[in-house]
Amino acid sequence: MSLVVNALETPLSTQARVHCLSDGSRPLTLAELGRNARQAGAWLERLAGRSGTVATLLTASHDCLATLFGALRCGMNLVSLPHPARGMDAEEYRAQIGAMCAVTGATHLLCDPGLTTLLANGAAPVHPFSDWSAAKRSAGTDAPGTFVAKPARECTRAEIQAEVWAQLKAHLNSRGHQFLRDASLVDWYLADSIEQRADGTLVNHEPLLINTAGSWANRPNAVTRVPNFFLAADYVRTNTDIATRMADIIDFDAGPIIGGKKTIAGVGEELLDHIIEVASGRIVPAAVRLGQDDFLPWKRGVSL
Repeated sequence: MSLVVNALETPLSTQARVHCLSDGSRPLTLAELGRNARQAGAWLERLAGRSGTVATLLTASHDCLATLFGALRCGMNLVSLPHPARGMDAEEYRAQIGAMCAVTGATHLLCDPGLTTLLANGAAPVHPFSDWSAAKRSAGTDAPGTFVAKPARECTRAEIQAEVWAQLKAHLNSRGHQFLRDASLVDWYLADSIEQRADGTLVNHEPLLINTAGSWANRPNAVTRVPNFFLAADYVRTNTDIATRMADIIDFDAGPIIGGKKTIAGVGEELLDHIIEVASGRIVPAAVRLGQDDFLPWKRGVSL
């Protein structure tokens, strides 16, 4: 299987194509499938934690292949479960799937969209294979949570806390180790700018922060003098403001890492995807597009 995963990265991967006739989608090159696999792998890590275990009902679709190779790329345990037999009772099948998930330690179940209704309300949360691409397309409060299956704007304050805490536990508790337990949670706080209205919906009164001119000197660094204590918010010193205002000449912004909006691993995957797109000729970097070859990597101070 490692040979197949490695094939997704070979120079000829832009020429070889994969056809999945059953889902009616267009053929994908191995390079496209490899890019999808990296994004699906990042989604799976957020879903089940690093080195977690997920169960699948494998089918011949591009989304299924992306999920399969994504799990293999990030070292996750993938359990293949049987499809229901013809005429099998739905309750009996759900019970069998639940028992198999319990035996294998699978915390999530992946399948084609047509089976999600059948397997709903089972022992493990059910996700269609297409969720990895839906997570990529969705942004901000429009994306459903991993554990609370609603967009953040539709959640109560308690549901937001439950989603964040569940994601933290799923990411840190892996390989049988439990670093975070419910008893470890002393208290939690959700910003006062998040208002829960009478109809139960939430509104964010501070959806975007743009630091004002001259505020750099008053903003802290992300790294503090206390070992293993870091600050992560829009107000720390990052170059994200510059990247936002000069998007026409800046190709990639890693500032969200320091701002606490993205992980190092996630931004690393995005950077690798960007490099591959540039190397493949599908993205033209700003310096080439504008004919400006005198750019240098960012450094503190004035450059002439």
